[in-house]
Amino acid sequence: MATPAYTHFDSANPVGTQNGPAAIISMLNNLIAERNQFFTGKVKDFVFERANGAGTADDPQFFFWKNATTSIWFRATNTWVSGKLTTQTWDWSNDAGATYASVFAADANTFDAAYNITASTLGSSFGILVIEAIAKVRKVIADLVAHLAGSGTGVHGLGSMSTQNANAVAITGGAVNATVGVTTRNLAEFTRTTEGRNTYAPTAAAAQAIDWALGSSLLTTNGVNVLSFANVPATGMIASHILDTSNHNNTTYPAAVDWGLGGKPGIAGRALVSLVTLDGGAKVFGGIIWRAV
Repeated sequence: MATPAYTHFDSANPVGTQNGPAAIISMLNNLIAERNQFFTGKVKDFVFERANGAGTADDPQFFFWKNATTSIWFRATNTWVSGKLTTQTWDWSNDAGATYASVFAADANTFDAAYNITASTLGSSFGILVIEAIAKVRKVIADLVAHLAGSGTGVHGLGSMSTQNANAVAITGGAVNATVGVTTRNLAEFTRTTEGRNTYAPTAAAAQAIDWALGSSLLTTNGVNVLSFANVPATGMIASHILDTSNHNNTTYPAAVDWGLGGKPGIAGRALVSLVTLDGGAKVFGGIIWRAV
């Protein structure tokens, strides 16, 4: 059997000019339409609008449901406190909002600190759960905005390690880009520490800057290459760098490198050179860790 065409609510019927059976059929159709409107949440020819009025975009003063065909409007007037809908009144108009008459007395809602409704004149209406849910969602949004804008120890994850349980702080990834123990440096025990290495292959007789930001450098010489140093830690820190050069004799070091007694060793091949400074690179102590020949 085919499904018949849908019958919407008919605001013009029943009327006194209808005969008995016709009036009863109109009433039945309207009752069925009201049932269906309840389930679908939709009413034919009514559209929703909002107006900030004395409120804001987040806390609008008015909600409207308007029917342009019949000029019937329903209006909810809202009062908000910190994202909570504390009072609401309902009015209706049959002249497109020119005048209004009260539908219900003002409903009042009382909330606790967690934004649960503890008392409401809505009684057993399902709307009370909706109003409570709106308040809780608004609270989550407000808390998140405050959290994202926050800084310092008052915000989770943005405080210093001193605000955490010292025995529970685990650094398992990322990079530590600041001094640990700025005020007073502390001893530390590490299971293993590794550092990155630069790789340089300059062209013939080209100058080459050795970057101390990493712990070591591999230099493949090409002719005689003149070195300079970059990113040497500041004065007051002991810093070291290991240079693995393919030909020590073809590596010309900065004048700041002091080789100690006997001067720069002559090594016509690969050598591992230890470079240590105590004064930010003003003087660099050089020594041979290993040599091929």
